[in-house]
Amino acid sequence: MQRVNLPCRPTYSREETVVSERIGLLRDVFECMHCEDLGLAFVRRESDGRFFRFPPMIGAVKDVEVLFIGINPRISPPNEVLHQHVSDGMPAFAALATNRVDGVPYISKEGQERHYRWHARMINALFPNRLFEEIAAATELYFCASTNASGLDRLNNPCAKKFMARVFVLMRPRAVVAVGRPVERYLRRFMCRSSNDQLFGVRIGGHTTTVVPVPHPNDHGERLARWKWATAAVGCVLGGQPVASPKISIGDAPVLTAEGPAERSRSEETIMQKTCEWHEHYGWKPFQRPADLDTLETVFGARIEFHLTRAGRTEFILSMTADQWKAALGRYYTGPNWRKNGYAVSLTRSCGGRPVTEFVARWEPYIRRLNDA
Repeated sequence: MQRVNLPCRPTYSREETVVSERIGLLRDVFECMHCEDLGLAFVRRESDGRFFRFPPMIGAVKDVEVLFIGINPRISPPNEVLHQHVSDGMPAFAALATNRVDGVPYISKEGQERHYRWHARMINALFPNRLFEEIAAATELYFCASTNASGLDRLNNPCAKKFMARVFVLMRPRAVVAVGRPVERYLRRFMCRSSNDQLFGVRIGGHTTTVVPVPHPNDHGERLARWKWATAAVGCVLGGQPVASPKISIGDAPVLTAEGPAERSRSEETIMQKTCEWHEHYGWKPFQRPADLDTLETVFGARIEFHLTRAGRTEFILSMTADQWKAALGRYYTGPNWRKNGYAVSLTRSCGGRPVTEFVARWEPYIRRLNDA
């Protein structure tokens, strides 16, 4: 039998693959019409009716140390000229993807967009004298621009579903900074591990990395302290070191109970207290409200306490920060039923059809006996 030599399949280096994938991604985003008929509040160009948009990443070409993820680009009178320029054609669009506008860095410590100065200063603190685009990149859940984030579906995001995995394949970030609570909530859908109360791991596009949440730069509260902690946390993640939970004072925050403000706080970190009485059929089954979690998230490091009582006497206390609460809720928190119905499932196990004083594993780490409090 005559031997036939088949042609070898060509092999490509990582560099060649990245160039091809990056060009394809930039072009696909520039030409995308996916959200045209969804009624989202994106701003259109007068010249051709297309949505203003940013490239899928701004900064490094590939393999970043840090990837910042926001909600979407914002357009306003001060930056409308920039948006017009970037949307005019692929050359300007691709230039912004490398962090250049007319040859000048767009994201920098003193850059034209105040929002991104926070990003650049974190990178400068971690990598002094290095340019943002040498180390990091910024991306969004939506690439099209709006005046604000009102009306943008954070959890069922068509843009992120279409493009985020491709961004992660290119960027392969060692750490991700989730800018704002909506971004953190979206990324928790892909959670594959929890590092501590604040950090969590995600797997997207076949790549696993660690997420460090930070408040949006426009948020009020202890924004500066939380960004400083996040900077140190990212440094620990990149250095393979353990990350300590943030120790940020919550000031003189009032204690909120089911009945109203309490005159005196049981502890300086507890801002909300609920009571749940033992029931003979299902044990302790407190109703957990989304509004309470939202309130808890407004005071960084604060806790909610569920006092678990029997015959009016407290036997156990379920005490959690907002991030511990979300971790215990797991995938239910990111699903549609949490916002719609809250959560009302027994904390305790059953034996022979009767509840016993033994807690379900997801809640057990946050339970303490009253005499241990």
